Amino acid sequence: MPITVTQQLLAAATWGSSQIAVVGVGSGSQVYYYDSSTANSCSSLAGSSASSAPTLVAWSSERLDAFAVDQSSKRMLHSWRDPSGWSQSWESIGTQMFSRPFAADSWSSNRLDVFGVGAADNSMYHQSWDGEQWQSDWEYHGGVFTSDLAVTSWSSGRLVVFGLGTDSAMYHLAYDGSIFGWQQQWDSLGGTFTSAPAVVSWSANRLDVFGTGSDYAMYHKSWDGNTWSSDWEDLGGGFTSPPAVVSWGSGRLDVFGHGTDRAVYHLALEGSWQSQWDLLGGGPFSTPPVAITWGSNRLDVFAVSR
Repeated sequence: MPITVTQQLLAAATWGSSQIAVVGVGSGSQVYYYDSSTANSCSSLAGSSASSAPTLVAWSSERLDAFAVDQSSKRMLHSWRDPSGWSQSWESIGTQMFSRPFAADSWSSNRLDVFGVGAADNSMYHQSWDGEQWQSDWEYHGGVFTSDLAVTSWSSGRLVVFGLGTDSAMYHLAYDGSIFGWQQQWDSLGGTFTSAPAVVSWSANRLDVFGTGSDYAMYHKSWDGNTWSSDWEDLGGGFTSPPAVVSWGSGRLDVFGHGTDRAVYHLALEGSWQSQWDLLGGGPFSTPPVAITWGSNRLDVFAVSR
């Protein structure tokens, strides 16, 4: 069934050897999904009424979890897919209200970490699932953010969260897995950005973070386990959206952006960056691209065309 996606972002995830799920908000604020294992068309997730783009994360070969901001209460809604299919209804988690899409990741089976920007204070809040239950309430982690958040895990128990501050610089906060494992404060990575960040890890102790600058170019910074690269690397291009980034192997990065001409462009790193951005054609697109991988030499990219 064709749908009209009304939010600015899609979300996608892969699980198993080659299964793909894509979710987006359609007419009536309903969340719709495409699931390659069960259907060839889009279907509505029952009971959803979302005011944000959804977030999707997989933590096993048979489990997907979706999150969105409820249109009326502004609380987090949660739905999930297991071998029996999608849950019959959405559950509301906690009393905290949110203003932006969530960031979520998993660093082991039965572990989920979800991050959101509070509606009242624009600070970051954190919620986690331990395989049996959600924690009793949302944890407050400070900061004041003007963008969606991005999160990645590069080993068991390790999380790093990124967001743009009121000065348009990039900030990050890390967790090392211990009971008091959060950094004491947000660290500024500098830069001047107009888009939410995108982050990926292709090995333990390696992080690569990207953002769209005020000059519409794409910028990149990396962490090698000890230090951040000294300056933001200018990758060029002309973009009007947050970047999308994915890695399908050690040392391999693929970055996608929504150009000023509403087309999708691609740049790859394998030892060094390719010489120029590739135009992937199609469109014009009304949403930024989202990219996933389920194996070496395999990429899937999605965007909404209008």
